[in-house]
Amino acid sequence: MKHPHNHKDYFPGLQVSFLKNKKQVKKVNPFLQENRFALLLVRKGKIDLKMKSDTVLLQPGELIFLSEETSSTITAIHDQTLIGIVLFSRRFAFGAITKTIFPTFLIFPTLGCFSRLQLNTHEVSLLYLLMTLLDIKSKGHKYQQPHNQVLELGFYMLLWELRNLYRHYNRDESFLYTMKHIWFMRFFDTIQIHYKEQHRIQFYADKLHVSTRYLSKTVKEVSGKTAKRFLRDFLLQEAKMLLHDPVSVKAISHALGFNSVQHFSNFFKRHTTISPTAFRESLNDKSIL
Repeated sequence: MKHPHNHKDYFPGLQVSFLKNKKQVKKVNPFLQENRFALLLVRKGKIDLKMKSDTVLLQPGELIFLSEETSSTITAIHDQTLIGIVLFSRRFAFGAITKTIFPTFLIFPTLGCFSRLQLNTHEVSLLYLLMTLLDIKSKGHKYQQPHNQVLELGFYMLLWELRNLYRHYNRDESFLYTMKHIWFMRFFDTIQIHYKEQHRIQFYADKLHVSTRYLSKTVKEVSGKTAKRFLRDFLLQEAKMLLHDPVSVKAISHALGFNSVQHFSNFFKRHTTISPTAFRESLNDKSIL
């Protein structure tokens, strides 16, 4: 499957596209159906966006952020259109994190909190400028450290602006930080470091010096998911990303901390209904189409 820009992807997991016509839409739609976070900003024109069984009309100035669990398709464009799209995987986001940038930026998109926002002209211009910066910096320079740092900074500037916009347009007390949010962010920070080696919630509770009951209850109240499911989803998303790569299932099972290939395969099939091998074959089938 070709990249919509026809550039070599030097930063796997991050993709920036600007859509102006139906031909470009056909190229980017397959990527909107993968397990990635998707940010769509309508600067000009209108588009129909299908999510599951619903279709929404996005108009100029509208911003929508979709979680990695949401598959979407642009079904129509109206008038002269200019759409900015940023797609990024959980792996890219975590890989870009440095010790000087706390991963709180990822809390909102991970929880799927973002919905549709109607922005003013200044806000649209700023986000579009940041998208353009990411587009430029993600191409043409293969893994040069200073260049990577600029890319990471641009990525987090984008997330920072998104967080500020969401809090500005959703002045709801339920989204103000509480101790529960702080505990959840500590769990989030810990799990992204250890999830490949530690699969038991007891480990994270001990690490945070709380009981498993309190941890599970807090994570559930903040994220809507139990701590166990949150950990499971981390493992599944990483497994799916690794299955895109030419790596053996045995190597993947070892990298994710499973005792055996059979244990990993059983885990994957139990939560996706298909085996890792069948999942990889389905990816190959899609690339042929």
